Amino acid sequence: MRPILGVFILTLGLLFTASPCARAESLDDFVTRIIASDTLGTPEQYMFTAEETVISYQDKKRTEKKGAVFSQKRYTIYGEDSVEVEVLSTTVEGDSLPDNGKGNSEERETLADEDMPFNTNTLPDYIYEDLGVVTLNSESTRKIRFRSKKRSKNKIDGIAWFDPTTAYLERMDFEYARKPFAIKDFSAVLKLTYRDGYKFLSYFEMELRVKVPIIMEMNLSVKQVITKIDVL
Repeated sequence: MRPILGVFILTLGLLFTASPCARAESLDDFVTRIIASDTLGTPEQYMFTAEETVISYQDKKRTEKKGAVFSQKRYTIYGEDSVEVEVLSTTVEGDSLPDNGKGNSEERETLADEDMPFNTNTLPDYIYEDLGVVTLNSESTRKIRFRSKKRSKNKIDGIAWFDPTTAYLERMDFEYARKPFAIKDFSAVLKLTYRDGYKFLSYFEMELRVKVPIIMEMNLSVKQVITKIDVL
């Protein structure tokens, strides 16, 4: 009886000793890792080719107009400030989309992140709620709800799903913290898949739904498959 009791006490001791290590990572620590993954997970300069980018839309207010743009583009990233886009091919089906970039060989744009909740600059502007580890596409993810303290059209509210190991964003559903005056409804879904190694995207998908009374009721989707990646 004494050996069995000794094993029982030893087992309890191991459980209590291991319990601090087994505790789930705190929300604050995890958000810190999310921010770090954005700043440390990609090289400063690199180039990638999007073999297929499909932009499609449906405008219910304009007699069910539909259209799609199929394009192949090469992107060159220069640090955090700008990106150069070279359009390799473009095909338009149905009604053409406005500003589809056809014939535009180079375009520069600033990579602004002032609307996004998971970065150092905007961290104090948001309230975060940990919704635990859940299954997304048959994989475990860390689910976090975020809400802007500033009820502004430049901020967003929503829910985000992250890889619990890498802290990489996998999906985000969001809307304006305060809708602009002209917009009645707005919602967006962002889905991301990554390649091993650096924090390189291999797939990007965004769906937008916008409704402006009388003028527009638009469903827009962007899907991009990324293949060749070169570090400069």
